Amino acid sequence: MSPRAFLVLLCASVASLGLATWAVATRDVPVATLAVDRPLLPDLAHKLDRVAEITVRTAERSMTARRTADGWVLAEAADYPVDPEQVRGIVLGLAEMRLLEARTDRPERLSRLELEPVDGQGAKSRLVTLRDGEGKVLAEVVLGKRRFGLYGPGKAGMYVRLADSHQAWLADRAIEVPDEPLDWLDRKILELPEDEVAEVVLQPGTADVATLQRAQEPSKEFTLLELPEGRRLDADKAKRVASAFATLSMTDIAQSASKSLPDPVGRAVFRTRDGTEIAVAVSKLGEGDEAEWWLALEARASAAQASATPSSDPGSAAATKPGLDPQALQKRFAGRVFKVSRYVAERFSWKREDLLEPATAKEGS
Repeated sequence: MSPRAFLVLLCASVASLGLATWAVATRDVPVATLAVDRPLLPDLAHKLDRVAEITVRTAERSMTARRTADGWVLAEAADYPVDPEQVRGIVLGLAEMRLLEARTDRPERLSRLELEPVDGQGAKSRLVTLRDGEGKVLAEVVLGKRRFGLYGPGKAGMYVRLADSHQAWLADRAIEVPDEPLDWLDRKILELPEDEVAEVVLQPGTADVATLQRAQEPSKEFTLLELPEGRRLDADKAKRVASAFATLSMTDIAQSASKSLPDPVGRAVFRTRDGTEIAVAVSKLGEGDEAEWWLALEARASAAQASATPSSDPGSAAATKPGLDPQALQKRFAGRVFKVSRYVAERFSWKREDLLEPATAKEGS
């Protein structure tokens, strides 16, 4: 081998050795790892009934869910009810989480596992704090990067550490933590099937009130009161109006008092077959592609429904029919406004002419 070739080979070997040394020095785990199998929070299982508040902090925001007499609500979403599965997933997930292996305990390496302090610039960690009704901390944990394929396809673990410790651990499960306020909620505002709607009164901000009615049987078609002579109701549009609440979902939520909205561009009242009334006021904020559509809702019992004697049979249709309890609905609606899609919101502000089939040349003459 020539001296030149030997020198090249020597330089390559030194470079490889240097890279290998750097890789060992900077990897996410110490050279020797400690395998364990113990709970992350051994005392939490005995304190589950004391958990009254869950706070999730990220670098961008802080979100707090609180337990009330009516269930869990989220402060950052106008105290709107939280999806119970979110609470269950976080609290039980932490109580049942087990540590599998010790990882790094060096603060400068925690960011590689997304376990850095949550208030650091660009932090990806999430700090979860559980408190009791008196504000006492029951548990405080930093959640980091997922470890996919821990138990095979679709089974993930997660890197975690206690908030007061730099010791990182690989845990046996991954906990779903909401990234933004809406992720805590069931975004479906109301589920009112179209065939449960008996009457819709549209009041588009003018004197041109349009009333759609049909008989009690859901198979009956809607009719338009005071139908203009020579014109016909567009049955498809009538169904589109009646189905506006079939799967009404929010894209944002705010407290009524804190949201400055212009005067409504339309109002409507829906009456169900059992007498529940849903009133809606539609406000349009902005113009063009940037416009936002916000709804203020009110649920109430009709006079006939309010005077009726409630069924004492818990298995009766009146007792089990979901989403039609005016008092329960009003608790969700009161003091809040809901941002929805333009496609749905515009149905509440249709005028009489919008509900009619196009006039033919003969009709228009």
